[in-house]
Amino acid sequence: MDGTPKSAAANGTAPASGAAPPATSSIFGPAAAAAGPSSEATSAAAAATAADDLALQFAKLTEAVDAKMKALAERERSMAAAAVRLSAANERMSSVLGQSGASDVIRLNVGGTALATSRRTLTLVPDSLLATMFSGGWDDHLTRDPTGAVFLDYDPHLFAALVNWLRGCDLAGPEAPLAEVRVEQDRQEQLLVLVDFLQLQRHVPCRFTEIFSPTLSSPYIALSDSTGGSSSGSSTTTACGYQTVARRTGGGGGSGAYAVAAAAHSHFDTHVEVVLEVERFGAGRAVGAAGAGVAAGAAAPAAGLGADGGANRAAAGAGPGGQGPQQPGGGSGADEGRANQPMFVGVMCRGQLAGLDQSKRNTNATWESTCHGWWTHRRSGSKVQGGRTRLLGHTPLWVEGDTLVLSLDAARRSDPAGAQAVPATAAASTSTSAETAPSGAGAGGGAAGQLGGGAGGAAGQLGGGGSVELSLTNCRTQETLRLRFSPDALGGASEEQWVVMVGMAGVGDCVRIASARRVGMRPLRPQD
Repeated sequence: MDGTPKSAAANGTAPASGAAPPATSSIFGPAAAAAGPSSEATSAAAAATAADDLALQFAKLTEAVDAKMKALAERERSMAAAAVRLSAANERMSSVLGQSGASDVIRLNVGGTALATSRRTLTLVPDSLLATMFSGGWDDHLTRDPTGAVFLDYDPHLFAALVNWLRGCDLAGPEAPLAEVRVEQDRQEQLLVLVDFLQLQRHVPCRFTEIFSPTLSSPYIALSDSTGGSSSGSSTTTACGYQTVARRTGGGGGSGAYAVAAAAHSHFDTHVEVVLEVERFGAGRAVGAAGAGVAAGAAAPAAGLGADGGANRAAAGAGPGGQGPQQPGGGSGADEGRANQPMFVGVMCRGQLAGLDQSKRNTNATWESTCHGWWTHRRSGSKVQGGRTRLLGHTPLWVEGDTLVLSLDAARRSDPAGAQAVPATAAASTSTSAETAPSGAGAGGGAAGQLGGGAGGAAGQLGGGGSVELSLTNCRTQETLRLRFSPDALGGASEEQWVVMVGMAGVGDCVRIASARRVGMRPLRPQD
């Protein structure tokens, strides 16, 4: 037997059945066998870390995209704002440039004074003679000087004032106040003539000197000139310059007759305001006295509602005349011995007034078909429309010391040739009337505010459509009376001239014209 070891099988010494095999070692060793669960944890941690890194990178990318989107939105907003500014600048420049060009600059020689302006300015009022002259269709027919400038034989100072007013209207917005054309007092009448000739009378606001006419006034009226402030003590109006005072003298007239003081200027297609100061009024001397509280049973011209002229004459004779039933003696004790002659304020067609013979007994202008306005004494107040009288109430409409603003808007008829004549009776019955506006409201407040020279007026921008608007504002009570009537009161006259008049029945009664102005209106600009 050799010394080499033998295997158990060879030796026949195999392990017994059921015995466990001998322990053997793994090829990786014991450490490798123990590392299995730890490796799985490491892989999971690595995957989680990678997911976190990916989420972080996505968040950063999202933040960068959001920042770029915000920058783009801000840039878009900036571009939109720039576009708005550019559009506004274009609009402003278009309003400045208008139709500008070499051919639209008009060189003028106005009475020897050189003046240059744009065609746009000269044609701002399209329905005027001035706009027609420079519309472009008449350039070959305009007179020119040796330099080629259009020659206008007008006062250069007045024409330049009108051109400056047109420029201001073109540049100012529609909400801006309408400025007046102001010139020296001795040139006011020349300005009115030039404005009327150029057919700008509906638009150009200006002040003018109004006086009572020595030819249209009654022979029983004494006219006197005065300068300076009012003697009535009214603080509402600052009176200055040349004025006329009308005073009722004794004699003349009969039952129902007024002595009429008519203004000198006639008005057509204009809106004017005339300020009247009641310096003396015997029938309305005490404010709020017994005359304002007379019982309703006192005599009043209610019969003026009659349909025929005779009834109206009878009513007017019993009311405005004051010679019959209206005489003092039937009222309270405070009325005894006091004159109660009425006073009238209104308008009338110049032609009809000129045709009246006021030297005849019982001549009364308020009976005529074109007479419109109001009369009052201490017992009542009434309106007169087309020669018809209607009672408004048993209180006076004004008293001594009051300042009255009479506003007349006589608009041009839209179709003078084709319009039908409206009889005076029809005009009186179909026209509208606001009897009395509430105190301090509407046009009344506006009228009192305009005594200082602002824009607007007692009745505002009234008129149009071929109607005549008339209003009377008492600056003390702030009450406004209004009438509207047809301009064809004389059988279809298309350009009737209206004149302001004051009727006085009481001897010694006195009224002053304090000031007068044309209200005007803003012309529409081409872009409007």
